[in-house]
Amino acid sequence: MLHDMANIDRKEQCQRRVLALLDEYGLPLPDEVDLYYGDAEVLFAWTDSKVALVVDLEDFDEVDANGGHSREGIAV
Repeated sequence: MLHDMANIDRKEQCQRRVLALLDEYGLPLPDEVDLYYGDAEVLFAWTDSKVALVVDLEDFDEVDANGGHSREGIAV
């Protein structure tokens, strides 16, 4: 399935934000990032620890004017 450019842009923005958040807290970066995991999802995977994080873009709001990110609605 082809993804439109606006959706790919949102997925790339999500990737940058998640990687920045992990770096900010000194957490290991994923071994794999799959921007084509689903229509509105991005997959982050850590192979050795067998951990995966899927970000649903439907719940991924726009960056505020200061470039920050909201932690509201994050579930672990």
